Amino acid sequence: LKDKVVLFILKELNVELSIQDKDGLKKTPTTSLEALSDYYKCLDLMDKAIVEYEGVDYPSKKLWAEAIEYGERAVAADPKYAEAYYLLAEIYNRTHWTIREVNNLNSFIQLVEDNQLKSKDIYKKASQAYFRLGYAFYSKGEHEQAIDYFISSTEYDPDLLETHLYLVQIYYDMGEIGLSLDECEKILRIDPQNKEISWFIKKNEQSQKYGREAYENYEKGYLSYKKSNFEEAVSYFKSSILANPNFKEPHYYLALSYYQIA
Repeated sequence: LKDKVVLFILKELNVELSIQDKDGLKKTPTTSLEALSDYYKCLDLMDKAIVEYEGVDYPSKKLWAEAIEYGERAVAADPKYAEAYYLLAEIYNRTHWTIREVNNLNSFIQLVEDNQLKSKDIYKKASQAYFRLGYAFYSKGEHEQAIDYFISSTEYDPDLLETHLYLVQIYYDMGEIGLSLDECEKILRIDPQNKEISWFIKKNEQSQKYGREAYENYEKGYLSYKKSNFEEAVSYFKSSILANPNFKEPHYYLALSYYQIA
């Protein structure tokens, strides 16, 4: 009965639902018809705004402002409506309102955790929410907190590739080469053809073997050498040798660089 009432209300509002939305209506976690109606009106306005503004998105634009208004109405009508908070977070992400995006992601996660909401869709969204919050900390250089959120993201969706990619980079930057390699293996399980991660595995293994400072300076020197910046290459190769005298490649390219300069 609730589904029929809501569909009638949405029809009166001229909101068209996709088959997927209609299926989702049957399991929407709210008992408030008002919240549900506002949620789908918000969703409809968001879809229209995406088409209308073609990526030039600001919260002051008419369709976005209306979408935000209906989204806020939905969470006011039912403060425990997790999906509505996630939808608002999506809108604030698109309209570059970062503070509100973070607040709504946190509200969504809190409701998922407190009410133990369980569904494939909820888990996917929870994983994305944790990832986006982790990325916010990563962007500010707060790596420890970013790691906590990224790990939580993988607990809800172990196959979210972006989370593992950032963990690879963070662990490498922190000198945790073993943990970085572990994340590389997880990425290859998800995407065996990933060429970028194959390169990073080599970088990790070489850093583990020769030391990160030695290998990174060698890499920079090699790139300079390839660009015919031989004097710059000499500086990098010397730094690499200083960090690890047993690393053979920088010795070889240092000699070649001197030859080219002469």
